[in-house]
Amino acid sequence: MADRSPRPADSYRDFGIDPELVAAPALPDEDESLRLDELTGVPAYLGGAAPAPEVKPGSGVAVLDDEPEPEHEPEHEPEAEELAEDEAEAESTAPKPSSLPKPRPRRGRTRASGRSRAQEHRRRGAASTAARTGGTVAALAIVAASVWALGWMPLPQFQAEAVPVSVTPEPGEQLRVCPGPLQQLGVSSDASEITAVGSPTVASAATGGDPETTELGGTGQGSGPSVLALPGMADGEITQLTAAQTVIATGGNASGFSATACMQPTSSQWLLAGDTTVGHTLVIDVVNPGNVEARVNFNTYDESGPVSPSIPETVIAPGERQEISLAGIAPDAASLAIQVTSTGAEVASFLHETITSTLDPVGSDIVGPSALPSTEQVLPGLYVYERAEDDETASTTVGTSVRLANPNDSVTSASLELYGEDGSQTAQIDLELQPNVVIDYPITSLASGNYSVRVDADQPVTISGRVAPMEADEFGWLPSSPTLSDDVMVAVPSGPSATLSLTNFTDEARTVTIDGDEVTLEPNATHRVDAAGEIELVDADGLYAAVSYAAGGRIASFPVQPGNADAEPIQVTR
Repeated sequence: MADRSPRPADSYRDFGIDPELVAAPALPDEDESLRLDELTGVPAYLGGAAPAPEVKPGSGVAVLDDEPEPEHEPEHEPEAEELAEDEAEAESTAPKPSSLPKPRPRRGRTRASGRSRAQEHRRRGAASTAARTGGTVAALAIVAASVWALGWMPLPQFQAEAVPVSVTPEPGEQLRVCPGPLQQLGVSSDASEITAVGSPTVASAATGGDPETTELGGTGQGSGPSVLALPGMADGEITQLTAAQTVIATGGNASGFSATACMQPTSSQWLLAGDTTVGHTLVIDVVNPGNVEARVNFNTYDESGPVSPSIPETVIAPGERQEISLAGIAPDAASLAIQVTSTGAEVASFLHETITSTLDPVGSDIVGPSALPSTEQVLPGLYVYERAEDDETASTTVGTSVRLANPNDSVTSASLELYGEDGSQTAQIDLELQPNVVIDYPITSLASGNYSVRVDADQPVTISGRVAPMEADEFGWLPSSPTLSDDVMVAVPSGPSATLSLTNFTDEARTVTIDGDEVTLEPNATHRVDAAGEIELVDADGLYAAVSYAAGGRIASFPVQPGNADAEPIQVTR
């Protein structure tokens, strides 16, 4: 058996073999793979037997197929004699082929770099991960820098705005409801019975035809409310209709003069007038001029807040009215405001108030709705009676006062401003209105005369004004006015010294035509003109107007209403 003990590695150098190639441990005879992790730092071959080394003739050096030949720098070209001597010497010293050691077969080994394949894979994986991480960090840095740069760099602005379009709807039939006679409690032996007092005088003004008048719910001529009707369009043109009434209450238990605008039925209204203290009676009157029943609900407020329980829900049949005394709903209330809402048919609502001192009647009034809650409210041409003292706690049963209702659930800041006819501001009172509370504020700092009142608030409010001589033998309420449309017809029923007040609370001077005469109104100014019959206003859009009466111990006022509210242009955004 041949000796298989390993030869010293250095002895292979004599044959031109790298000692490292033979320093690797021998593989077993069986073909099995050698684990790389067991050959750390040692050249290794994988798989089966390694190819036999190729022995170059004449060199005595065995070179593996996989090992590249060493590169040599070019040397001096030997002479022919030198070559011959070298060949002879090589032949004498070269061993016989049979004496050369037989190379041992190697299985699948290749030259290694000192690392195992697993270590190389981990090294490359770590390098790849580091490269990806570095790339991600660099990308994030670029994005952050771009965002920062865009934040400072002005970019082109592109904005598309929706353009509002003014659309005028085609109105349906116009209706105006007049309240009829004064409704008074305590005239008969039954204190809860409501009695009609006085006969109304109704005036109307219309374009496009004559209105048709129908009486509702009365027992005879002039004993109930009346309804004026006019088509909304005539010959392709929008029609206008306004109406108003006056009532003189006379008799043993009643006195006073009232002037009231006939109202277009709506689904929401606010009434601010009257009280239920001793000597005062107050009746709410709701009229349904429609063809279906109206389901009506009420919210009542006084100087303490919401009144609960309020007026019960009521259902009013078509063409009927419902009258309710407020004495049992809000007894001893000094300042009242009532919100009326309806579903089904739209309704018109009014308050009837009478006052007696001991057994003597000292005035009456029929009051229509104020303008709906808004951050701006206006009382054009309110007459102020001078008082002896400037005292905001003075009585509001005499002189001039303003009633303010805050229907919001939070405190509202309001500014009460008064202006003379020339537009100069004569007073400003800053108020904090408590939530859901009604107050009466007396005007005590001005000389007697006509003023226009504006209330600016940070939340919607509603107001009305009350005028009474210092002798307290008459009184009259003025509900706040809505803004007017471009062209308006004003109906003025008969009464003592009727006057039209037209107020400009816009920021620029306005030229308005009143019955053919042009009038220029400066900002905050009021123009007053004697009124009777019909008055035509042209270019009055955005202004406010009221008609007032004051002579012979008779006081009354009403706000001018738009001629055709259903035909007012509306803004539509598409």
